[in-house]
Amino acid sequence: MSSSGDLISAGSPETGILALISKDGTLVWAYQTELNISGVAISGNGEYISCVSEEGDVLLFDNSGNLLWKESINGCNPKTVLSEDGSICLVYNDDLPDDPYTQTLHVFDKNGAEFFSKRVPAMDSAGISSDGDYFFVGTSIFTRGRLYSKSGEVKWEYSIRQASFISANPRTSISDNLNLIGIVDLGRVIGFDISGNELFNESLAFLIGETPEFHRPTYYIDISGDGARLVTGSEFIVYCLNDTGSTLWSFEFEDAVSDDISSASISYDGGFVAASSGNNLYVLDENGDVLSKYDIDLPVKRVFISDDGEVIAGGATGGIVYLLSDETGLISVDIDNLSVQPVPTVGVQTQTPPETEQTAPVSFFLPGIALVITLFLQDRGRKRSQK
Repeated sequence: MSSSGDLISAGSPETGILALISKDGTLVWAYQTELNISGVAISGNGEYISCVSEEGDVLLFDNSGNLLWKESINGCNPKTVLSEDGSICLVYNDDLPDDPYTQTLHVFDKNGAEFFSKRVPAMDSAGISSDGDYFFVGTSIFTRGRLYSKSGEVKWEYSIRQASFISANPRTSISDNLNLIGIVDLGRVIGFDISGNELFNESLAFLIGETPEFHRPTYYIDISGDGARLVTGSEFIVYCLNDTGSTLWSFEFEDAVSDDISSASISYDGGFVAASSGNNLYVLDENGDVLSKYDIDLPVKRVFISDDGEVIAGGATGGIVYLLSDETGLISVDIDNLSVQPVPTVGVQTQTPPETEQTAPVSFFLPGIALVITLFLQDRGRKRSQK
């Protein structure tokens, strides 16, 4: 999702459909890529969309649907991240437990020229500073965090002694100006400044019952754009911390079970948090109080929130898209049945996108995930007026 929430990029691993949707549910364009899509990203300003496939294809589009360039990398199942202005396209292979040494970090500019590529064993998450000058990567084993400059120089790294918990959610996150960089490692959340100085190291693992075997680790993290707050947690609970590591509030999910996957995302100023566990999606305010709760037909795997907190997107299994706004109410769409065109040739201007009867935002991307829930929260104006 773009920073404003105006545009949502989407990809389907099962059908190879790549789409761009506006926040009011309008389909901007959709292509049949004929690829096993493994990752999709959109730049913060909404001008560029990147797409990668399991076979190592890397494609960059503009928001008019023009294909700007296409490259190939070695390895399989890559993920992609774009900088705020789209000038940097970061591509990396995610963790392969049977061969943790196969991961490679590739950094391209918006013209497809490669700045550098580096082997980063067991790399599983990455972020780009707002100015595009630094890249922070996290790994599931070996060195846990590493900060690179645009030239490929390692500025600093943080090492651990044991493997961290594996999940589908990001385990690293950075603020826009790198004043706060965070990672989760088993039951701990650790914060750094841009120089690699440890700001805090807190244990937040959630104890279910009274026995150690129900000690649930934290396994996701998201830092607010201004670096003042972060959210982290497990399938049972979400914590909100400030930039010194102090817990501001915690929220325990209702009826959560051990096989639920949870996620949380925080707005730019930390005023709103979207959080999910299993089939439940919550919207929380700056104090951790529930503004809204939604029961979703399919388990929500990932949630995202726009900078202003007005738009929320969440991915789940099933290929169904939900949109809820003041203007449209609740809409559901099957992403795999969108009207599509073939991918255009590099450098050839696209034609006018085809008309479609369906209007919906489409999925953010994880393997096997093709669902987005986008919500304009009708009670936020009332909540703000009470402050």
